Amino acid sequence: PVAPPVPSLSPSPSGAARPAFLIPDDPLKLQGLKLADADLRLRIDELRLNGAVYRAIATRLLLKEGRLAVDPFAAQAPAGHLDLKLNVDAGQAVPQFALVLHAPGLAVKPLLGALGLPDDAAGALEAVADLRGAGASPHAIAAGLDGSLGLALVNGRIDNAALADLLGPVLRSARLPPELAAEAGRGHSDLRCFALRLDAVKGQATLRALALDTPRLRLQGAGSIDLATETLALRLRPETRFANTAVVVPVLVGGTLLAPRTELDPAGAVDPKAPLAVIAGALTGRRPPVAEAADPCPGALAIARGGRPGPDAAPQASGASGAAPAEGGKPPKPIDLLKQLLR
Repeated sequence: PVAPPVPSLSPSPSGAARPAFLIPDDPLKLQGLKLADADLRLRIDELRLNGAVYRAIATRLLLKEGRLAVDPFAAQAPAGHLDLKLNVDAGQAVPQFALVLHAPGLAVKPLLGALGLPDDAAGALEAVADLRGAGASPHAIAAGLDGSLGLALVNGRIDNAALADLLGPVLRSARLPPELAAEAGRGHSDLRCFALRLDAVKGQATLRALALDTPRLRLQGAGSIDLATETLALRLRPETRFANTAVVVPVLVGGTLLAPRTELDPAGAVDPKAPLAVIAGALTGRRPPVAEAADPCPGALAIARGGRPGPDAAPQASGASGAAPAEGGKPPKPIDLLKQLLR
């Protein structure tokens, strides 16, 4: 189904001095590309990086009159063959950039660390990108970006602290305790699937696919991002389960990448009986049956991969999405659910 238009939320005012954008607007230092010409070829039989082993690395770097081409860059990654092509033309008045990437097996642990998130995680991230842009800074390039980016991961594991950092604000806006997704800061959660696909036209990025599935939380989303202003207009649909009862509370995410804002979606369909069923199930031990929703993983993964084949997510456990606490965690207390859900 086609997602309805997502209302925009204006950014929160802030008196604190901070960068205008999350994507850096500092000028790129490309003058060195005009100082020499070069034609370099490199082969590496084996490279060990952050616990991952990459083999049969081969690349050619061609630099001439300020134009840089890395074509090809190929390697045998832990989960498959990696291909990359990069072109930078610093000889133009406005530098031009193009990137084509197919990476089927990037270790997720160092990627989380680079984002400043808890990196006690496991899994291989698939990345597919075909991006083109022009500008003198990363933000200027993003402001006019064209192309697509897809990310996919199946059957991995994520630190619950990272999950709480990423999704805590969304769940709190939905008046759902973050503990329903995972016991914050304790143990790990199995990550059955994660899929993301962004398509950009002149800096206007459309979220074509967003899906995340863990034992306690299922999240889907749609919307857009204006990369020039970094303005968000997203609608997220978090579904949490406790006492074998599903609670779905749609949330709007607005503001900017640097200062996102979340609030309940007034147009979203929320079952008013669901919070009470959660509390009743927790107090009485009775578990009302939950109707299984359609599995979001296969479709979202196919879109994120651009139709390329890839590993499937583990089979969906019937009626058990929230039956057991995540590793190292424990179920939230009924009194805490009461305070959160009926606030």
